[in-house]
Amino acid sequence: MKVLHVITGLGSGGAENMLFKLIASQQENEHLVVSINGKGAYYKKLLDVGVKVLVYEKKDYINPFSFVKLYSSVRQFAPEVVMSWMYHSFIFSLLLPKGKVNIWNVRHSLSDIKKDKYITRMVIRICSLLSFIPDKVCFNSKNSLNLHHEYGFNRDNSEFIPNGFSIDKFPVFGYDNQTIKFVNFSRFHPVKGHERLVKSFERFIRLSGVDAELHLYGSGIHQGLTLLQSMPLQIRDRIFIHGHSECPEKVMFEHHVYISSSFNEAFPNVIGEALLSGLYVIATDVGDSAEIISDPILGTTISSINFDNEIYDAMCTSLNYVNDTRMSKYRHENVANKYSIEKVSKNYSEIYK
Repeated sequence: MKVLHVITGLGSGGAENMLFKLIASQQENEHLVVSINGKGAYYKKLLDVGVKVLVYEKKDYINPFSFVKLYSSVRQFAPEVVMSWMYHSFIFSLLLPKGKVNIWNVRHSLSDIKKDKYITRMVIRICSLLSFIPDKVCFNSKNSLNLHHEYGFNRDNSEFIPNGFSIDKFPVFGYDNQTIKFVNFSRFHPVKGHERLVKSFERFIRLSGVDAELHLYGSGIHQGLTLLQSMPLQIRDRIFIHGHSECPEKVMFEHHVYISSSFNEAFPNVIGEALLSGLYVIATDVGDSAEIISDPILGTTISSINFDNEIYDAMCTSLNYVNDTRMSKYRHENVANKYSIEKVSKNYSEIYK
């Protein structure tokens, strides 16, 4: 089966990660990827596994011949399934040759839409008016599905398919260390809540006296997190900024507790990755976080609105669930049983028919 994927970009995001995993798990299909906003980290990764990628650069938008060339290439490929990823690509894909099955893949929650850019909010509104066109609109989050329905998206063609994980990439080592290591993986952006996370860590160190560190992985943190400069040296020495990590599974297991301080999420990939690595997870109650963290051994969710008041107790509680190999294995197995990429890939294959 020939599957065309149209995606907003190929940077280091959750949608791009899921696109790559889905393609890798469906080798029986022939895939073509169209990126409508240049290359990115996943461009080379896709090429390395033999997937053809067509890239539409910003300069191409002012050159009608570029679109004619792209249209011709897609028509020659003759897709049976067209799946577009994220809002801008939904609209762009309407201009390309159609498949027998046409799918929109929503990777965003609307729980705090005011934090989105104005142009993004306008695109979402347009997509809601056009959402009757695709055969299916897939959501990776039940919370996101419900919020999009409230926003005007068509209810009749909606489908929930969660994110999937490559289980064998996440061995559980049962990390044991007296220094408690908290960790967060996310690009620097206001919606990710880095500042309130760092402030909460400072308070935890001052009040608890626990020997602990905070490790931050993600692009833009060095430049964006200026708050660190005003913190006492004894706190700054416990906060480590590592930059973007291409392979979180290779370093995640070296920590004890994952903290997600996000104001807005759909189905956060990184929470599943943390659990697969055996970590206890503290997450804000946004998106499907509470459904993923379904029992106390896995972790806990706290109010995003009341984050500052609840995070300290959650961090103290987490100390009772670390340095225990049995608990780490339980977390790994819980996610493996629910969210394997093989199971998720099968769900997508069903709607291709």
